[in-house]
Amino acid sequence: MIAIIGVLVGLLLPAVQAARESGRRSSCVSRTKQIALAVLNYESVRKRLPSANYSADIQGTTNGPLASWIVVVFPFFEEQPLYDAVLARFKTGGAPWESDASSPFIRQPTGLLCPSDVNGRASTALTNGLGVTNYRGNKGDMWGQWNSGVRGPFADARVPGTSGTTGIGQYVRLKDITDGVSKTILLGEAVVGDLTTSVKSGLATNATILPNTAPSACSSRAGASGLTGSTATTVSQGSGHRWGDCRDVYVSLYTKIPPNGVSCSDTGPESTAAIAASSGHPGGANMALCDGSVRFYSESIDAGDQTATPPWPSSTIISYPSYYGVWGALGSIQGGEAKTSAD
Repeated sequence: MIAIIGVLVGLLLPAVQAARESGRRSSCVSRTKQIALAVLNYESVRKRLPSANYSADIQGTTNGPLASWIVVVFPFFEEQPLYDAVLARFKTGGAPWESDASSPFIRQPTGLLCPSDVNGRASTALTNGLGVTNYRGNKGDMWGQWNSGVRGPFADARVPGTSGTTGIGQYVRLKDITDGVSKTILLGEAVVGDLTTSVKSGLATNATILPNTAPSACSSRAGASGLTGSTATTVSQGSGHRWGDCRDVYVSLYTKIPPNGVSCSDTGPESTAAIAASSGHPGGANMALCDGSVRFYSESIDAGDQTATPPWPSSTIISYPSYYGVWGALGSIQGGEAKTSAD
């Protein structure tokens, strides 16, 4: 009888765990969609998507240029009081790394967390208690293009662009996404980093990446037992550790390395950081497209030739087909891959 009970428990437990993960995944899908709709509502009002950095919405303050795209969409995400608190903090010289008791940056909006990520909570040990995020804006399939143009929906730039003003971030309009809003990733999931050598949640540093560096420079840092070489270890500088800070490691991802692959940075965590999509779900991650729909993309998705070196043009919007397969094509806004299969 005891043996039979043991067998039944053994059969039941995986089913219970699967049911729980199904519920968590459903919640993550819902939150991904809500954030995407907030971004699209922002676009409807502003007639442009948020800048990845140097937002035109928060200027005239010392650290305002460091405000993330998440901050500027808070009013469209039922977080107007938090937006007001952040703006007030910036106006008095505040910064998104401040973790004192009165700092708005320690607050944790539930909507920025995916329940499937066990690291998805603010932690004094890892983040100095700063609020974290599982949701990152897509900057395309070209790393570090801040002075080279725009590749993804979240334009990364401190150079003259469609906004026309040096020192204010470039931005993308929906009409600029000629590959099609239903075929271009807007934002998606990435796990909160735990400052370990885990391939999924760690960050390989000193990978020396430039816009025309092949993804293999990053993925080659995956060893048999985790990341090799130097990794991020500084408290509050792990992936997703600050929802208020615009730098790559905190609020962005790239579609250059497939989901659950290696994330790496040029030098330290706050230099150009090539964050890969990732999640606590088995086998892939949820991504919202520019039409507001949400899809799950497998970690085995075609990612092209990971040793390929793309050109490094300086046009405002970089228009060439992605070198990185379906995954790269999903990340680019004007790659001309709309006529190919990106589903």
